[in-house]
Amino acid sequence: PGQVPTPQQTSIWGVQPKVALVWGSPGRYVMRSKHSDQKHFIGKLPTGEYDSLPEVEYSSLKLAAAAGVNTCEFALEPLSSIADQLPYALQKDGRKFLLVSRFDRDVPTDSRRLHMEDFAQVTGTPSEYKYLGTYAAIGLLLKRRSAGGEADVAELLRRIKVSELLGNYDAHLKNFSLVYPTGQARPELSPAYDIVAYGVYFTGSGHGLKFFPDQPPRTLLTPRTLRELGNVWDIPEKQLSEVVTRCVDQAMANWPGLLKTLPLTATHRSRLAEHILGNASVAAWRRRHPDAPWFDT
Repeated sequence: PGQVPTPQQTSIWGVQPKVALVWGSPGRYVMRSKHSDQKHFIGKLPTGEYDSLPEVEYSSLKLAAAAGVNTCEFALEPLSSIADQLPYALQKDGRKFLLVSRFDRDVPTDSRRLHMEDFAQVTGTPSEYKYLGTYAAIGLLLKRRSAGGEADVAELLRRIKVSELLGNYDAHLKNFSLVYPTGQARPELSPAYDIVAYGVYFTGSGHGLKFFPDQPPRTLLTPRTLRELGNVWDIPEKQLSEVVTRCVDQAMANWPGLLKTLPLTATHRSRLAEHILGNASVAAWRRRHPDAPWFDT
């Protein structure tokens, strides 16, 4: 991975090639991010490292939203809808890319931007140490600093659980951000972005971030961990447990039908279903709902 420059030398860090786009004329996206009054996007392009990565991320975001997560706006678009010459001769490629709306842009301010900080910036953590943060610290900052307070902590907990269910092993400090709405003194948790079910590509478990500094890597969200988070955040364990339970309930009510409709390969669909079924929360849910519809991949 690394930076992939566009013809205008705009580049965005990430695991896949990304380009800054605006809606241009006639009805196509143009690689440009500055000095434009048009709507701004990020285009996440196909990569040779992970097959169908735009489709997998699109599906991951759709599943996250269906489980109650507040996600960014996104869509799958053909590469041919990008007007400029693409890197790697992708201009003749028949595949699709993931189009993500910039929620920090195109707002009614003089600059048309919202100030945004990811949690590496918020905590003063250099990018190369982005996996050294903890969920406990993120939640504590949200409770103390965000306008949403405990509601934003609950949203963080939903994202943690959904990432665990989907096999989003790579979540780190730069995948969570604060935005500063106009006229509002305190920031709030931004919509979710960069949720990718890497479980369709390789076997793994747990999270990119630890819950607490002294925990082993890849720890799962267990009842004990939830109790310890409640103590740190000064939020009743029962309240946090209800957030997780509702998230799993909503996922299991919506995902079996949704999974059939998503633009995944048969192999990816099967691996994703297998990963979800392997989660202890899902196994417990199935015991409580033995007659509920389940994944038909």
